[in-house]
Amino acid sequence: MWLYQKHVGSHTGRPSILDFGCGCGRMTRYLDMMREWRAFESEIDEKHVAWCQANLRNVDTCLNGIRPPLPFDDGSMDLVYSLSLFARLPEHVASEWLNDLARVLKPGALLITTTHGLSALDIIKNSAVHQQMFMRNRGDIIDIIDKLPRDRYIFLPYDANVIAAANVGAEYGNTFIAPSYADAYWNNEHFDIVEQIPGGMRGLARYLCYAPQVGLFVVGLKALPMSRGDA
Repeated sequence: MWLYQKHVGSHTGRPSILDFGCGCGRMTRYLDMMREWRAFESEIDEKHVAWCQANLRNVDTCLNGIRPPLPFDDGSMDLVYSLSLFARLPEHVASEWLNDLARVLKPGALLITTTHGLSALDIIKNSAVHQQMFMRNRGDIIDIIDKLPRDRYIFLPYDANVIAAANVGAEYGNTFIAPSYADAYWNNEHFDIVEQIPGGMRGLARYLCYAPQVGLFVVGLKALPMSRGDA
């Protein structure tokens, strides 16, 4: 919660927090014990949703679709975080979800998400275990490192077997994003990027913090007020 305190400040009452793409609730289970927040989570996998609903009684768990919208009201969330999801999506799908997250966030709220960038690529390049995990060899990773400053957003789809096992829709894979891409496209009418933290998640992922306007890497995004034409 230190990123929220840093970029938004102390809270009054019970702010609403959303874990978007919660999976099996690996992070949300900690919110189940934190009564000072109103905790929500959403997930595309029905089995994960059923488990969370049965076991995380103080968290409101919802099923979301492959595409927006999320089942939440406009301006209903004070903080949204999404770990790993934006490291898996093609550019147009990521854009759709960011637009919907801007809708559910309150003006001045915070969005925290993670992506893969050069820090992750440096680790994968020198680790046989990570190369196996990402299904790319050292030469592939060096090629991605060379291309990323130019292409800025590289999406590598999973093969059909992985897609079938993941059960999250056909457009899913590994995404690598240059900081310049986030600065150019995610710092927009919906969000201000307030912080990017390279290697902020065990070295592999970049944190983005956004503020609404909202924040993204880690990055943090801060949400901006939505105009009537955006609704």
